Amino acid sequence: MRGEMDSTTQALAQVTVPILHAQAISVNHTIARQLEFGMNLHLSLRGIPAQAWVRFTPPASPFQLDEATALLRKAEAHEKLAALFGPAWAAQAMREFDVEDGDAGRAPDWWNPSTGPTLPTDPGGTP
Repeated sequence: MRGEMDSTTQALAQVTVPILHAQAISVNHTIARQLEFGMNLHLSLRGIPAQAWVRFTPPASPFQLDEATALLRKAEAHEKLAALFGPAWAAQAMREFDVEDGDAGRAPDWWNPSTGPTLPTDPGGTP
C-alpha cells in the first residue's frame, strides 16, 4: 500500500485493504517454511540436536466489526428459523456452524457457565 495516488476513496480502500490482508496471510506460510528450513539447516550443520518451528500471528482483520455483524445476523436468522421449524432446524444450524454431537462435552469448563468460575462478588453480596 506504499506509493502515492492522485485520489483515494473509501471504495478503493475497501478493495485494496482486503487484498493486502489476504496476501499477508498467504505469504506467512511460505516465509515460515523458508525460515524453518534455514534455521534447521544451521542447527544440523552445527551439530545441535534441536528443531525450530516458525509460527506467525495472523494479522487482525480490518473488517472485524462487519464480520461480527454478519455472524450476529446469521445467528438471528437461525433463531427465527428454529422458531418456525422447531427442533428439525437444529441439524441444519449445526452443519452451518460446524458443530458436532458431543462438542459441548469436550468444551473447557469456562465455556459452560454452570460449571465454570463464578463472578466475584462485592462485600454486599451482589455480583
